[in-house]
Amino acid sequence: MHETLKSGVVLCELANRVSPRIVRKINSSTMPFAQRENIQSFCDAVKTLGVKDINNFAADDLYEAKNMKQVMICILSLGKRCWAIDGYTGYFPRSCLLHDLPSFLFLNIP
Repeated sequence: MHETLKSGVVLCELANRVSPRIVRKINSSTMPFAQRENIQSFCDAVKTLGVKDINNFAADDLYEAKNMKQVMICILSLGKRCWAIDGYTGYFPRSCLLHDLPSFLFLNIP
């Protein structure tokens, strides 16, 4: 998971799917500063979308894999916030909001 998310591109694309153009510039460079900029852009975007600071993460938590648990907490918190975002129609079961449970518990995986 770390290698997939490390560049920040996937996270920026996720934020833009939740709220179009909330991340205006996504760097495709493999240079560390560009990747950290992407990660920071995602963190700023989720804060704007209403994810609490306590649920967010620092760029180093992901880039250097210092705290991947906090990265997952942030992604799950974004999923819970999605239903409060005007125009969001994606997947996240409302039952998770009622019971404060992560959505993957409700997925029907064969």
